[in-house]
Amino acid sequence: MFKMIAPLVCGLIASVATVGLADENDLFSGVQSGSVFVDGSAKPTAAPISRVNSTEQLREMLTAAGLEAKVAGARVVLTKKTLDDWAFNVLVTISEDEMTLGLTMPLSTLKDDKKLTSDQLLKLLEANQKHAPSVFTFSAERKRTELYRTLPNESMTGQKLRDEINRLAVLAKGTVDLWKMPGSEDKATAQPAPSQSTEKSISAASLIGAWSASKSKTEAIAIRFSAADKFQLVYVKSGKQSKSNGNFTINGDKLSLVGENGIRLEGKLVIASATDFTFTPSAAIGPLQFKKAPAAK
Repeated sequence: MFKMIAPLVCGLIASVATVGLADENDLFSGVQSGSVFVDGSAKPTAAPISRVNSTEQLREMLTAAGLEAKVAGARVVLTKKTLDDWAFNVLVTISEDEMTLGLTMPLSTLKDDKKLTSDQLLKLLEANQKHAPSVFTFSAERKRTELYRTLPNESMTGQKLRDEINRLAVLAKGTVDLWKMPGSEDKATAQPAPSQSTEKSISAASLIGAWSASKSKTEAIAIRFSAADKFQLVYVKSGKQSKSNGNFTINGDKLSLVGENGIRLEGKLVIASATDFTFTPSAAIGPLQFKKAPAAK
């Protein structure tokens, strides 16, 4: 990875690798002050499109927003949202007239719908007044409770869709007693807690040190994580450098970087070994393959 950008990344690694002998200012000496995070409005993936008119277009939009997605029907794309210990499936549907996008979150399946009482249905209706425009429904055809939301199909972006899916997940998590029916099978599932070995492998201690990654021959990142949950990051693109300082946190397999200017970058973290990890931000910039810099002698 580093052979392709040796003049670029090696310089970054050398800077980061000497942090044991240098203070914070020395790490970024000669680096122009500024945010390493690119403004969302400048990203091609965040540019609104006039209308979503195909499932492939919809799938690509969701994927660019950091969600796993696959085409599940003529006008339907299936994606998944995880929230703490919960995993929610979400069906995103393009209406026949392409004027709206529907978000359907399956919740609880009741095989014998005769067990559904009028009191339970009434509670769902009352909840809809409180949580509109999101709607709780019971589908007699699919024999399950669902959470539904309709969005206008105009000036849509992947981030807008992700935000709406996040809102549905938060609402579903907070209303389990409302939509979970006696004797039902939950489509939204509480995931088992990770084992101690998994938690240990993805921890703040695993990242302590200096790392670097490259996206191309002219673009690279060097980052140093400290034991105080702090990070210092240098970003180089086409010879121009910028930096960012802030705090980092790890929640399960999610890494979150919050700069001092308040800008947030978060995504999936996969630690392959003591010297390699992959970080896939949800800002649609793709996976970044990081390698650990040699310790300063």
